[in-house]
Amino acid sequence: MARRYFDEGTITAPGTSLLRIIEDSRLEAWIRLPAATAAGLDEGQSLPIEVAGRHHSAILIGVLPELDPITRTRTAIFELERATEGVVPSQLARIEIRESTEVRGSWLPTTALSRGSRGLWSVLVVEQEGDSGRTVAARRDVELLHTDGERVLVRGTLQAGDRVIQSGTHRIVAGQSIEAEG
Repeated sequence: MARRYFDEGTITAPGTSLLRIIEDSRLEAWIRLPAATAAGLDEGQSLPIEVAGRHHSAILIGVLPELDPITRTRTAIFELERATEGVVPSQLARIEIRESTEVRGSWLPTTALSRGSRGLWSVLVVEQEGDSGRTVAARRDVELLHTDGERVLVRGTLQAGDRVIQSGTHRIVAGQSIEAEG
């Protein structure tokens, strides 16, 4: 028993919860997932779940049919397999589900990014200015699609063959004359 809500002899209304009972021999992880991700899972599928820094194997026993109106997610219920030593009911559980998506874009180092406007990011590229032949820095707006440590996947106004300035962008502004190497 985890909690007793009323003392002996207390008069309550019908349907009132009196006790809270927690089963700790068969632990479950209830994890909210995007609807499309939850729909792609198969009942009985085994996935790794992290609880308190330790990885545990878990089996999907079901996905609740309703969509949470606030988070727009569905709840997937996983049963932890084998030994669950050190796992306490109500602990935070994490799951990593990898999904592949084909996207057109460019990988750049994170040091090439600058904050842009309206939620976009910007990069600076090396460009020849009109008839003068002068080499200048030009701004290109990009959308951040994915981050992977020290690099990012972006798409936007970059063109094939654009030479992106990869670092030191905090010292350069669009339109500034630059000397490009290579």
